Amino acid sequence: MWFVIGFTAACAVSVYLFCGNWLLLLCFASLSLAAITLAGKEKSFKVSRFILLGCAVAFFWVWLFHSVYLADLEKGDGESVDASVRITDYSEPTDWGIAADGNIELEGKRYRIRVYSGDVSQLSPGEILSGTFRISTTFDREQTYSYQSGNGVYLIGTLKGNYTLTPPDKIPLSCYPAVLRSRIVELLNQTFPEDTLAFARALLLGDRSLLEYPVLSDLSVSGIRHVVAVSGLHVSILFSLVFAI
Repeated sequence: MWFVIGFTAACAVSVYLFCGNWLLLLCFASLSLAAITLAGKEKSFKVSRFILLGCAVAFFWVWLFHSVYLADLEKGDGESVDASVRITDYSEPTDWGIAADGNIELEGKRYRIRVYSGDVSQLSPGEILSGTFRISTTFDREQTYSYQSGNGVYLIGTLKGNYTLTPPDKIPLSCYPAVLRSRIVELLNQTFPEDTLAFARALLLGDRSLLEYPVLSDLSVSGIRHVVAVSGLHVSILFSLVFAI
């Protein structure tokens, strides 16, 4: 527990006050202080030791993640690259076309990317979209993050010009959750009447896209919006599965 407390606190400091290579100095300082606490056997020394070890691991992890994993992305921010994107979810309509999430490999590293296109009509999990993409990051040099990066998507790719779309020989295992969700949506659309379909999708899948703004507003004002996000229905399903096993 004390290790996790130190780790979490250091992660918060590192993310919101990112200071580059200074994180390594903080890591070594935490390790040094943790080594000093080895001399004491009191409970307070043990607690401090684990907190400092958690801080050291967090400082090093955040430094490593930014310096090794994300550093290459900043170099290509705003440039166009020829690449292939493995689509991992079904596309969504936008005002200018469609958007879909996928994986892309750059400099030998794989990143999650959100692809935008005004030419492609639809994308499905497992398909490979190849072409020229204008790449932009979802964070700036001061490590200010956007909504997308909060979900693990660190790149935005806008498709430019000609493209090729290759269907998969076999849908990757990692894409099955998206396929399953799509099939559940189809079943719900066929099963529930229109006046209850929006709530059924919200309760089962957390999909609130069909709920109208007045309904969401009423749920928020009344303080019961959580029933369409974390509901007793989920607990019932979980209990049923455990009971059946």
